[in-house]
Amino acid sequence: MTTAEVKLQIGHLLHPAQQRVHNEFAAVRFGVLVAGRRWRKTSLGVLEALGVAANGGRAWWVAPIYEQAMIGWRMLTPLVRQTPVFQVKESEHSVLCPGGGFVRVRSADNPDSLRGEGLDLVVLDEAQNIDERAWTEVLRPSLSDRQGKALFIGTFRGRNWFWRLWTDAERRGGWKAWRYPSSTNPYLSAAELAQAAKELPQRVYLQEYECEPTDDAGAVFRNVLGCVHGELEQPRPGRRYVAGLDLGRVNDWTVLTIADVETRRVVAFDRWQGADWGVTYGRVAERARAYGALCWADATGLGDVVVSDLRRAGVELQPFVLTGDNAKRGVQGSKTELINALVLALEREQIRYPRIDVLLDELAAYSYSETRAGNVSANAPAGYHDDCVISLALCNWGLSQSFRAGAGQRDAVVQLQRRW
Repeated sequence: MTTAEVKLQIGHLLHPAQQRVHNEFAAVRFGVLVAGRRWRKTSLGVLEALGVAANGGRAWWVAPIYEQAMIGWRMLTPLVRQTPVFQVKESEHSVLCPGGGFVRVRSADNPDSLRGEGLDLVVLDEAQNIDERAWTEVLRPSLSDRQGKALFIGTFRGRNWFWRLWTDAERRGGWKAWRYPSSTNPYLSAAELAQAAKELPQRVYLQEYECEPTDDAGAVFRNVLGCVHGELEQPRPGRRYVAGLDLGRVNDWTVLTIADVETRRVVAFDRWQGADWGVTYGRVAERARAYGALCWADATGLGDVVVSDLRRAGVELQPFVLTGDNAKRGVQGSKTELINALVLALEREQIRYPRIDVLLDELAAYSYSETRAGNVSANAPAGYHDDCVISLALCNWGLSQSFRAGAGQRDAVVQLQRRW
């Protein structure tokens, strides 16, 4: 099959809205397509990848997990098996084309496994469910040496990184964004759409079929973007600061969030992973001392030794245990109270922060779920971290305590520390 024949076949398989995206994507380097259920966005991505490969280019089609990657593979293989010039390698989920081009189907459940060769095109299918790091740290660099292109396709899932990518695309050179509800697929009947609208909750229908970026009904935090304000800033003389510290364990991140007591605005944010305890103590102490911040820390499971080590490193520390009996340690509160206090603070805009993407993503993903015992709990979904959320929640808790206690807060904390 020649390049001209591939282009002809792609044009024959596309409905009018797909054809418009195909034509306009040819004129830009990066495209972000939001399309409703059954719009055939996955088939468009597969055809784009095949078109690049037929021209001798290197293309990857990437899905969030293996099972979804196989959907793309099942769409790709019938197309290429119509002609003997394509070689299908099942074990590698790859199609080799004349002239050295290829399409490889991959999953992003382990972002580091995507490191490797330079690419001419990467298609990220169901991009809203892919870890942002897979794009920023792995796939984007793979396009650099060949000036490759990227096509993001998916459906909104709250206001996460994919939503931000789509929102910002039109303001960036070389980018293009599209939004097509399911109804723009001429092969999807109006009766089917009407039935779906009747059977599904309105929020679900608007999100899945109309491509409306609605907030998830299970989301814990509202008004996340409404609290974005200002920039990070250096410590200022005469100001009072509090901090929230979530210490990383194993594969988690250590996050330190510092806020101004008077303005209730986050002024410093630090996040790191993999350092030994000595390095972590020093890094926390350096930042906390610079701001003279009282640090509220998640001490769950850490024990008295870690708390004592942090204090010896120069951290003015108030431990907060998220589980178990806080009262016996002289500490009021629980994880539920901690999270609920942050929920109210965000709704009332009583805490504000700069645009910190990893924080916004964690806040948007944090959701309610039902336990096996039938209880409702608030947590990060599987595969997500909540270190930024807990750090911000502890910082907010410290702001509230400072607001109530005023100048006497330090004396009260000293008493609590003696009970620990």
